[in-house]
Amino acid sequence: MTIETREFTTSEGRKWLKSVLHDGPTQVVFIKNDGSERTMFCTLQEGVALPHDKKTDRVKEANPDVMAVWDLEKHAWRSFKLSSIKSVTFGNVWPRHE
Repeated sequence: MTIETREFTTSEGRKWLKSVLHDGPTQVVFIKNDGSERTMFCTLQEGVALPHDKKTDRVKEANPDVMAVWDLEKHAWRSFKLSSIKSVTFGNVWPRHE
């Protein structure tokens, strides 16, 4: 199922997206800071996403417009702005089929 909306910046939208990401692999299409479009296959599913290892003592202020996710192709933590999402597709999106 594909959802095309910009309502992910609301608390309800953010909560819904987190629940989808916790359920399993999700395809998120968003606009990067440089203006290019990126398709990321990602998840927050326990047992797939590795725990985040802090490498510094720096404390970062939480940004409610940014979501950190486990990138299934890069095998690393990545993030995107909720306001930049073009579409979210979930259910049978991984492994990626070209």
